[in-house]
Amino acid sequence: MEVYLYKAKGTGGAIYDFSFNPYIDHEILKRTRNIESFEVLGKISIDRAKSIIDKINKTSMLDKIIKNTDFLVKKEIKKNSLKAEYKKISSGYVLPSKEDIEFVEGKIIGRVLTLNDIIDYFKRYYQYDYLLDILQVLYCERRVSILPAFREEGEKLYCNFCRRRVCEGCQFNFKESDLLIYAADNYNFSLRQGLGYKFPKLKDVKEDIALDLLDFIKSKKNNGLIFSAPHSFSLDMLYPSFSEILKTGGKVLYITSFNEAYEALENLKSTFYNKKISIIHDKFEDFRNNDIVISYKSNYVPFYKAFDLVLLNDIYRAFNKEKLLHFAAKKACKDKGKFIVACINPERYKELSFEITFLPYSHGNHLIPEPRVEISKVLREGFYLPDLALDTLRWSIKDGSKTIVFIPKRMQISTILNYLIMEGINKNQIESKSDFLTFLKGTKRIYLTSDFSISKNFSENVNVIVLNAHDDCYNEEILIYLSALASLGKNKKVGEVLFVAENETEGISLAKKCIRSLNKAAWEKGFVKQ
Repeated sequence: MEVYLYKAKGTGGAIYDFSFNPYIDHEILKRTRNIESFEVLGKISIDRAKSIIDKINKTSMLDKIIKNTDFLVKKEIKKNSLKAEYKKISSGYVLPSKEDIEFVEGKIIGRVLTLNDIIDYFKRYYQYDYLLDILQVLYCERRVSILPAFREEGEKLYCNFCRRRVCEGCQFNFKESDLLIYAADNYNFSLRQGLGYKFPKLKDVKEDIALDLLDFIKSKKNNGLIFSAPHSFSLDMLYPSFSEILKTGGKVLYITSFNEAYEALENLKSTFYNKKISIIHDKFEDFRNNDIVISYKSNYVPFYKAFDLVLLNDIYRAFNKEKLLHFAAKKACKDKGKFIVACINPERYKELSFEITFLPYSHGNHLIPEPRVEISKVLREGFYLPDLALDTLRWSIKDGSKTIVFIPKRMQISTILNYLIMEGINKNQIESKSDFLTFLKGTKRIYLTSDFSISKNFSENVNVIVLNAHDDCYNEEILIYLSALASLGKNKKVGEVLFVAENETEGISLAKKCIRSLNKAAWEKGFVKQ
């Protein structure tokens, strides 16, 4: 999109900026900055205009004096092969009404929207040119920011929202031609009031973590990370932290998966029964009157500096095949707001500096069994079961325990079934067709599956074998979950976990590292019963 580059000069010096309509800027600057002259220098694309203005603002004062700022501007215009359009701007342009300006501003505050989003939403209210005038008033008065969605650095394209390389298939549907328009909502207008609050009783492990998180909320630190074992994180651990924010009139954003959003809504409403809590589905939906906002990741609205506490639940990210959202979620925090991520693998978030809180395995006071890795060449059939794996299956039948064999591809299950039968495993002990819960209730001892999501279930007396653990379908989060499956339940010994792989991949090594770290924290905190 093309904009006008202009120069305004007054008693405070020269102002260089861009505008959809320079007549708007002239009227505002005449009133607010007492300008003496106003010149339009040229009409150029907004990304180039932004680049020129940034270079002028970064120029040292000495260079501005020696080289003359006008000379620098003309040099940049010539460098970009732009034809200058010098002309004077006269007074008397009628600005949009205050009511219309505040209405549009109210829909932008606390969000990041594209110009196309805004045009599409407000076309029922305003003509295109009038809407641009409103946006220009907001920009000139520094009530909103406007910049291109992407920027080029060398041959690479970066997102101006996430401040990272542009993702393939942007989850916010930003395009290279888009303009981002956003405004912070850094102020709290909620009155301090009595906090209706029913605090649930927590187990010892969760009680300790809840107090650690509350200490973080009261500290001067901004970024926190809950490094959680599978099945250990629950939202109620954050209730004391939520309470600390809410009692001072602050606002909370909880970002989670769609499947968990409505359950979280009911639990939060029953706990904070006199607070306004809702799920936001649409980018223009009013959220500023809510005390707690829930947003689900598949339809996340990019908020901007609108919340005092933002909690991102990435516990099940690997199973839901969700893109990493922490860079965008962090933008929803106010300048001194708190940002917390709950996850299984902290290595994915190392770009941000986090205060880590360890949440070890909290069911039955067991450790997560660290997997043994058996390095074996894969046969032409696409799998291999070494003697150690076969011995584990035979022992499982003899011992009365159950063993789950995870296979990357469902089409290989029948081949592996035949292979086990050839190796002397009784076919009546092998299940490969029924669902997992039916298998657990039955008498068969070996379960063949390619469904990794069953590791989100609780089970007792289970061993785990992961075939072709080097395959790309296993990331470190899934491998951690599969390992934890052998430690679930309250009344069982810890099972065996075996990874069969061609080589120990980075994902396997990282999964083992995470498991060791969680187990070490469990010992140090005294959560493990000897």
